[in-house]
Amino acid sequence: MSEQSEETRLTEAQLKEALSNELVGSWLWNIQKNKVVTDERIAQAFNVSPTKALKGLPLSTFLKAIYLDDRQRVEKEIQSSLKRGKKLRIECRIGGPGKTHRWVVARGSIERDKASLPITAKGVIIDITDRKEIEMALSESESRLRFMADTVPQLLWTSDTEGNIDYYNKRWKDFTGLSLGNVERDRRSKLLHPDEREKVEKTWNHSIKTGKPYEMEYRLYHADSDSYLWVIGRAVPYRNKAGKIIKWYGTATEIDEQKRSANIQRYLANVSKELASSMDYETTLRKISQLCIPEVADWCSVELLNDDNEIEQVSVAHIDPKKVSLAKEYREYNPPTIDQPTGVPAVIRTGKSEFYPVISEELIRTSIADKKVRDFMLGLHIRSIIIAPIKAQDKPIGAITFVSSESGRYYTQADLTMAEDVASRISLSLTNVRLFNESMQELTRRRQLEKELLLEKQRLESRVKERTEQLQATNAGLREEIIKRQKIEKERIDDLIELNRSKDEFISLASHQLRTPATGVKQYVGMVLEGFMGKIEPAKRTILEKAYESNERQLRIVNDLLKVAQVDAGKVMLKKSNVDLKQLLEDVIREQASNYKEKSQTITLTNKVDDATVVVDPSSIRMVVENIIDNASKYSEEHSKTTVTVREKADAICIDVADQGVGVSETENSKLFEKFSRLDNPLSTKVGGTGLGLYWAKKIMTLHDGTITYRANRKKGTVFTICLPKPVKV
Repeated sequence: MSEQSEETRLTEAQLKEALSNELVGSWLWNIQKNKVVTDERIAQAFNVSPTKALKGLPLSTFLKAIYLDDRQRVEKEIQSSLKRGKKLRIECRIGGPGKTHRWVVARGSIERDKASLPITAKGVIIDITDRKEIEMALSESESRLRFMADTVPQLLWTSDTEGNIDYYNKRWKDFTGLSLGNVERDRRSKLLHPDEREKVEKTWNHSIKTGKPYEMEYRLYHADSDSYLWVIGRAVPYRNKAGKIIKWYGTATEIDEQKRSANIQRYLANVSKELASSMDYETTLRKISQLCIPEVADWCSVELLNDDNEIEQVSVAHIDPKKVSLAKEYREYNPPTIDQPTGVPAVIRTGKSEFYPVISEELIRTSIADKKVRDFMLGLHIRSIIIAPIKAQDKPIGAITFVSSESGRYYTQADLTMAEDVASRISLSLTNVRLFNESMQELTRRRQLEKELLLEKQRLESRVKERTEQLQATNAGLREEIIKRQKIEKERIDDLIELNRSKDEFISLASHQLRTPATGVKQYVGMVLEGFMGKIEPAKRTILEKAYESNERQLRIVNDLLKVAQVDAGKVMLKKSNVDLKQLLEDVIREQASNYKEKSQTITLTNKVDDATVVVDPSSIRMVVENIIDNASKYSEEHSKTTVTVREKADAICIDVADQGVGVSETENSKLFEKFSRLDNPLSTKVGGTGLGLYWAKKIMTLHDGTITYRANRKKGTVFTICLPKPVKV
């Protein structure tokens, strides 16, 4: 068989195979003669004459049709295959200027002679343009996905079914400081905080075993801060069409700030609860120190000045009792003195906080000269320190210290605000404890005095009774002795009356003395809130506002006590004049309109009297009316209605104040106008008061020969009625 016929046969066979498989075509290359024989489809694809291609053309003719950027690579791959290989596989683009480029792959085998020199090569060329376009689209899509994964704030990762991470995004690398590449499970586990490592591994193993997603919070190593930050981790499995897990996808989202904020709020709530639960401040301070371990601090101590002006450590807490013992032992050998320039002594001396957000070993080495002290401080591995002053009546008396060490956290400005908030709450509690103790001592003294007076009275009564019985058994000559003893008893009673008067004068004097400093506190706090000292931080403003409100309540209590003391002592001087009750009510309602508006309440006035003039003391009657109308608002829910009606009786002008409030139960009617009476209803805990308002109001009405009464409203609430006598007509 001739060479031409053999080539033709091969060409036809390969062409038939190519066409049956939707290929571009077949080719045969006589390497020694450098002739390439192709079918018509390849000739057209490479822009050569089909007739010439069938007879054979040099390889260079076909190479000219290859895209210029690919041509040099193709030539090198051909030469490499001729030198070493038996197979030929080359991908490239074909098409001249102005034409659409097509991707093709040339596949073939190389025949060699006995000397291993290449003789011929034959194969096919396949159009792979569609596949290439898909690959490029997938590559572009993958690039976009990777870009998106690298730019989101979350830490993204994927792992195989064994739990080994095979991808993580740039955010993960930046967060943990690990280099790009796979992260085996044991290496990844070391990024977890030791306290959560076992729990996370157990949860992860359970998910791998069961195929169930997981979501959990844990601490992850953060390279920039060299500490562990809280994250919330999630992982879900990816399954193929058969339902088999072939991949795990996971995220980790940083929640350290939210976690810290929640811990701080929980700690502050617990601090307030402890401060309110006991008057034993030393026990309370020890509990407060323990509460912050380890969520807020690794170390916490509270120190107060004692009577000798020495700094005494009231409490110190750490999760490890051995370290607490070590710290106490160290302090015994190195007690702080009030004149030290920094630390707790300086905070107590100046009343200003000290904040050290970052404490490095280098800082400790350079700032502490004493080797023993320096070595001790280095052994604590301290990261951050906050020291806040504790005060009593604005005078520094101690300090609370928060230290971060083993946890690796660094304190922020928010932590400083928290520490100062805790110190302020402790300061307020200590002030209240001192005032309470002083009040209890005074109350104990007064009760002892009253007890002694009562005993003396009982003794006197017993002696009088004994003497009376003796006198009744004797003759009339002993009656003079009886009269003498009765005189003595009367003198004793006069002494008791004088003592009671002294008591009322004491209450009045004490109220005056309390009101003066309380008024000053109100003015100064008000000036600070109005910006006299500059802009106030929100946390400090909240504390000042609470102090202002507490002081307002104190003033109300003092004023009520003063008014009651005056009325009980008969020192209320009425300056009576003609007063139009209708005009007085209009003024009071207008002044209290804002209070009603705040609770979306309404108040209306109805006058059924032509002449509502009465002769009264305007100031005291006005306060009685204000008290009743104010109570109507306080003890009513939102959107309620209060009706004020002026009417007349035969001998009096009356005012009815009807509200839609919580009312008064029948069991409490009898004590409604008693001194220090507080009713039990759903709003009583929300409405401040002393229980003296209605007692005082009734006293004032009695002095005016008037009455104040109460009855239940037919629909809901209460109706208070004030009646004043009509003026006598001349």
